[in-house]
Amino acid sequence: MAIQQIDPGMVPYQILDPEGKLVGDMPDLSAERLLSLYRFMQQGRAFSNKIISLQRQGRATTFGSLIGQEATAVGLAAPLQPQDWLATSYRELASLMVRGLPLPGLIYAFRGFIPEHFPAEMHCLPIQIVIGTQMLHAVGLAMAAKISGDTAVAVGVCGDGATSEGDFNEALNFAGVFQAPVVLVVQNNGWAISVPRNKQSAAPTLAARGAGFG
Repeated sequence: MAIQQIDPGMVPYQILDPEGKLVGDMPDLSAERLLSLYRFMQQGRAFSNKIISLQRQGRATTFGSLIGQEATAVGLAAPLQPQDWLATSYRELASLMVRGLPLPGLIYAFRGFIPEHFPAEMHCLPIQIVIGTQMLHAVGLAMAAKISGDTAVAVGVCGDGATSEGDFNEALNFAGVFQAPVVLVVQNNGWAISVPRNKQSAAPTLAARGAGFG
């Protein structure tokens, strides 16, 4: 699989090449740390399978599976420090596990009891069901940290479908104009529930759209 580079001025960041081989050196992570991250990936997949089973039985609410995105969910949360903020969609269960959310809290969330079971010290916003709104929340948290002189950064996570929402584009605009300390992550699995990416935007890639926001 060849990588198509649309903007020659944009340097892609790669961990694996198209053949799945490591690019550059191995990260400076201990075997224990790597094993811990792998456990979170496995835990996220097992939890997804269980909630899907409960949902099919009518014992859980509508659920968007994490399966296939375990590594990105764990990887985006793993470098965060305690003071940093995380705003996710409904798929990033493993991200919340990395941040320390107990499994009962996630179970409560998918049974309709979200606000009470996200401890404040986690610095994680409740799971966002409305598509794309969490990106504005992440930018707002980052702007607040910058204004207050805090060292915190914020991470907002969405799927490719959210990039067609106004909230997503407003978030990128605010982040660019105010230079907010925020990382906005798009999990591009190619579908917005049922709409392929090429039906959402005429841009050759989602990354190409970001250049317009500075």
